[in-house]
Amino acid sequence: MELEECRKAHPESYIRVNAFDSTRDFETVRMSFFVNRPKNEPTIAMSRMDTVSRSQRHAWQVTR
Repeated sequence: MELEECRKAHPESYIRVNAFDSTRDFETVRMSFFVNRPKNEPTIAMSRMDTVSRSQRHAWQVTR
């Protein structure tokens, strides 16, 4: 029921479910997955430019 309410409130968002393990001395997220994604996901591209003395510069471009 909570997942459906979240989907109704945020239909065009990423929704991720995390499964938490509360075992003593191992308290951490054991499983994680997306249950909802937007229809139009952004695309991320990276460009690299070589500069002086083997240095590199990077640029990120996000498009929707």
